Amino acid sequence: GSKLSGGERQQAHLARALAKKSKIQTLDESTSDRDIETETRIDEVLYRLDATILMVAHRSSLASRADYILVLHNGGIKEHGTHKNLLAKSGRYEKDG
Repeated sequence: GSKLSGGERQQAHLARALAKKSKIQTLDESTSDRDIETETRIDEVLYRLDATILMVAHRSSLASRADYILVLHNGGIKEHGTHKNLLAKSGRYEKDG
């Protein structure tokens, strides 16, 4: 059989998670290997879900629509708030985004 690349495996995991239609979704770097166009399409799908989504992401563009954001660094919560509030603080979220 053929082996899936890391990106293909990631896409299959995301498709499986979305197909379950759970009220709570957990996504860990679900778009890290995607180009910006694919990431944008995935973001649109996630935004329309009727679900709570707990997402790990390194790109602030993915977090920008989140109701609430926790910024983790060195094992702890360093900042928290909305995208707009975190950008206004000019802290780690704004610098790393």
